[in-house]
Amino acid sequence: VEGFEPSANFTPGRGTLRRQGSDAGHNLELPGNECFSIVAVGGDGVRDLDLTLSSGRNDITADGTHDAMPRVTYCTQSAGTYRLKVEAADGSGDYFYQVFQRTAG
Repeated sequence: VEGFEPSANFTPGRGTLRRQGSDAGHNLELPGNECFSIVAVGGDGVRDLDLTLSSGRNDITADGTHDAMPRVTYCTQSAGTYRLKVEAADGSGDYFYQVFQRTAG
């Protein structure tokens, strides 16, 4: 979709959100001058996930739509460590996320 393909640099990740309102964080080392789309999918019992990508103390982009399949998209200018936060807005259970990538431009 939109020219993105699964990134060979990232293994799909997963986790468990044990109660509504809980969150989990994942550090991502993203190269510069690339565009990324990160998709999370909630499993059984997860009705609504929120997804936020941040750098340092700054939130860069977020998806707070009311569904269990949020997506954030961001094009980096420089390489760095970014933080992906997955939050159980409604429900609890397992989730999966995958990083998709395309060249900026």
